[in-house]
Amino acid sequence: MTPQEQERIRKWNSELSGDLQISFLITEDKRSRGFIEFSENLTNLAPKIRIVKEEGEPEEAPAIQIGHGLRYHAIPVGTEDEQFRWTGSLRLEELVEIMTNRDPAKLGTSTLKRMLKEGNAAQLAEMMLDKERIFPAFLDLLIHKKWPIRLGAMVAMEEIADRNSELAAQVIDPLWERFHQVEDPVKGDIVYILGESGDYKIVPRLQMILDSQYNTEVKEAAKEAIEKITHLCARVSPVNT
Repeated sequence: MTPQEQERIRKWNSELSGDLQISFLITEDKRSRGFIEFSENLTNLAPKIRIVKEEGEPEEAPAIQIGHGLRYHAIPVGTEDEQFRWTGSLRLEELVEIMTNRDPAKLGTSTLKRMLKEGNAAQLAEMMLDKERIFPAFLDLLIHKKWPIRLGAMVAMEEIADRNSELAAQVIDPLWERFHQVEDPVKGDIVYILGESGDYKIVPRLQMILDSQYNTEVKEAAKEAIEKITHLCARVSPVNT
């Protein structure tokens, strides 16, 4: 850590109202040594942090766990621009915010993107379902320019839509606002997500796509989305007898 980072951690420690516990998963992976050293440095700088070291399975990667199930499979490394790097990039302020408030809704785009890259779309969906809130940074991943990132975000959205349609509907207006600003492949994915939401109020907008001069694939996605929403609504509507 740089001297500036050390000072910021000391300052943060002095502002904590009580002790804070985080867990370190230690395994036979050789990188665990670095986790142990980091945990010792952290507790020296911030005595209010209580480190709990847990033994993981030999084949597991070492990890830092904050709250329930939020894991980082890398220790932070100081960089020239005074950021921490966690298999990607996590700002020190972001780490402090999460450790203090245990609120994953405050996670940044880079952190959520890393979760998707590591195959944790289901975990991300579970976090949003638990908070009953679509995390602001998650919306950026649904329209990410790279297909694998969008795919991971869409997997998370499918899980949310299956279990909480009202929560899934939270993405409708923000995504529609971005619809006209993105490339055609992203437009198609947005339309797919709107269909997964199952919210009938989006059908007139989808019909507008069908009636306008959009790419063939985008219009096909709109047609399928309307069919999906119609099917879902028919399934939940009461049968008249």
